[in-house]
Amino acid sequence: MGDLARIGADGAAVAGRGQTVSALFSLIGAVLTFVAVTIGAFLFVVFAATVALMVLLAALMIGLTAITPRSRPRRSTVQLGSSRILTLAPPPAHAWVAYQWDRPQA
Repeated sequence: MGDLARIGADGAAVAGRGQTVSALFSLIGAVLTFVAVTIGAFLFVVFAATVALMVLLAALMIGLTAITPRSRPRRSTVQLGSSRILTLAPPPAHAWVAYQWDRPQA
């Protein structure tokens, strides 16, 4: 109730202080807006550079893929049963049953 009495008794002093507080809040708001815009611009530049780097690397990979020779042999050089096909290890035990290699061929 003390604040209400003071407002009624000395309205000019309270109004002057209200303008000062309002100006202070406006200044704080302007500074915080500047800081937020600065941080936003920095993040924009960082993410734009990231996207540009990704595009550059993708173009590099596509270019390297285009100029590398194919490593697959041609069909005419490798026939079925060719001795050039290497097997490094026998297939696992369950593969014999899965592909029905355990049955004699008719």
